[in-house]
Amino acid sequence: MSSLVVAEVGQNGSMNSSGPRAGGPTRRRSFTPAQKLELLTQYED
Repeated sequence: MSSLVVAEVGQNGSMNSSGPRAGGPTRRRSFTPAQKLELLTQYED
């Protein structure tokens, strides 16, 4: 792919702050090792 095509594709849209991440990224869910082990054992049953 030529750089001209990449430049055109990358700059065709308009930027606005009302997109899906306007408020910034959301925190990802985190599990403790004990919670993860419990979830995995539920799948094995």
